[in-house]
Amino acid sequence: MAIRIVVVALYALLIVLVGLSSLRRTKSFRDFFLGGGAIGPWMTAFSYGTAYFSAVLFIGFAGTIGWGFGYSGLWIALFNGIAGVLGVWALLGWRIKRMSAELGVATMSEFLEKRYGWPLLKLLSAVVIFVFMIPYSAAVFMGLSYLFTSNFDIAYEYALLFMGALTALYLTMGGYRSMARLDTLFGLIMAIGVVVLLVNTVGAGGGLGNITRTLREIRPELTEIVGPPGWWPLFSLVFLTSVTGGRCGSGWSPPPSSPCSSAAWRTSWGRRRGCSCPRRRRPRRSRPAGPWPTA
Repeated sequence: MAIRIVVVALYALLIVLVGLSSLRRTKSFRDFFLGGGAIGPWMTAFSYGTAYFSAVLFIGFAGTIGWGFGYSGLWIALFNGIAGVLGVWALLGWRIKRMSAELGVATMSEFLEKRYGWPLLKLLSAVVIFVFMIPYSAAVFMGLSYLFTSNFDIAYEYALLFMGALTALYLTMGGYRSMARLDTLFGLIMAIGVVVLLVNTVGAGGGLGNITRTLREIRPELTEIVGPPGWWPLFSLVFLTSVTGGRCGSGWSPPPSSPCSSAAWRTSWGRRRGCSCPRRRRPRRSRPAGPWPTA
């Protein structure tokens, strides 16, 4: 128990130190919300990954979904990776990043307003984000609180208060930069933990073949391509977590000095806004001086 208390104390101390370090580098609104546009690809990737695959993966999927769907629950993880991660970043991420730089915006709501020229869209998107982030955040905090309760024998209410206070502390101190730094560290811990958990679980179960036989004896449908709940609940979870759960994050970068650059002119938005940046033309070859021969 003493080791667990030391681990929690070090965890809290690390959060405070990272928050203080990020606070010293936070001088403006852009620094607080976007990390000054200087958050690199690795930190952005870890920040997205730890937010997307967090308590939902380690507690929800590994518990209720894993036991209810059996091996077919792996379809959710597969499409989370393809659609929720690769699809978001390969198809949408770089486009949103480029256009956000042209528009000079800092939030997704501002992006939608300026991209489509409809001020009401900013309000609607902000309301949607606010409303649906509440159950999402609640699920994450509930999962972490249950984890602390089961491992440290702490009352659920105290664990929830502890997690909420620490999260509010480092977010208000350092903003996005603080969050990205902690997510990178915790993402590395999560990646190592997944490998250790997989090896230990397969070893404790006597190998993958023995685990499969045991599941088949308990309920044969647990080892089928489509688990006991059927294809429709499976599809609903895949769609909910892969398509609607995938966030269109983009790692916003500082806008260029001129709002009407050649990149803006090449977009339909830029042409509608009246950007008249000229196309690059090849220089004309100068005609050599005479005298010229006559026929």
